[in-house]
Amino acid sequence: MASKDDAGLRIDIVNGPNKWDLMLSLFDNSTSRPRIPEFHLKSGRVFRLLVNEVGRESGSGDNWLISGFIVLDDGSCGLGFNGYYSTKDRDGWLEWKT
Repeated sequence: MASKDDAGLRIDIVNGPNKWDLMLSLFDNSTSRPRIPEFHLKSGRVFRLLVNEVGRESGSGDNWLISGFIVLDDGSCGLGFNGYYSTKDRDGWLEWKT
């Protein structure tokens, strides 16, 4: 479910990539062979997201602050996002950059 807070529209992730797939999307990625992970949203929609940055949210090694761009059907990048993602629980949230 999307909720409105001071930072903007927040969209809940209910199923996303495991830690290995998230890592490969960052470190084993090229324009000729992109690894674009899928994030399933609470609404039932699925987004392919180009994750450009990951930072530790806590010392657990499972919670991450992420940012990047949505990948459109033609392979180009669309709207940017910031978010939080747990590779342990495979959930989190996204906020679109405006």
